[in-house]
Amino acid sequence: MTTPPSSMYDVYDATKTHARVYTEAAAQIGLTHAQYQEFRRDLLGGKAVYIRLPKHLDAMAGVHHSQVYAVKNVHLRGDERGWEVGLADGTQVFVPATCGNLAMLQKPAPFRAIGAYQVSKAAPVFPLTAQPAATEVSFAPPAPIDAAPLSLPVAAHAAVWPWFVPLAGLLAVPHGGGGGEIPIPPCSGGSNSMGICHSGTTSDYQN
Repeated sequence: MTTPPSSMYDVYDATKTHARVYTEAAAQIGLTHAQYQEFRRDLLGGKAVYIRLPKHLDAMAGVHHSQVYAVKNVHLRGDERGWEVGLADGTQVFVPATCGNLAMLQKPAPFRAIGAYQVSKAAPVFPLTAQPAATEVSFAPPAPIDAAPLSLPVAAHAAVWPWFVPLAGLLAVPHGGGGGEIPIPPCSGGSNSMGICHSGTTSDYQN
């Protein structure tokens, strides 16, 4: 540009006024027609950002004696400022504020995941630490109560006292007629909480 641009809209006006020059410059630095049109739309839409330009650029175009040319692998000296437009495919287009030239950085190469996968397959495989032998456990239903003989210490008789309740009921049944001697379990056999034992062997029960 003969006059340095002061805004992104000045750059857009230059692409319109000098359409042939900018179109050819875009092609020489490697932009497709679709990319260049996207760049112009973003300029008009106010999407350009004023930044410090990167030191390295893939390509920059210029004009010498009315001839458009491009320089590849550009390294900028000093602190250069200008506008940057990021295209949808990741390509960056730059316009230095001192000259209004077109420059670009191509999008980075995509990550090759297949290479990482092959490396991981080639990595050595270490054996796992040996695990202790498993202990087998089987579950079975409990045996019936009658299957084992009941053997309880004397101190545990109080816990099974309800087993004697039906017998106590038989002893308490009244009898017709006079008194009689009915054998009563000795108190030494366990608890006397229901009062059906005595210190001797017999007791008189009256109607």
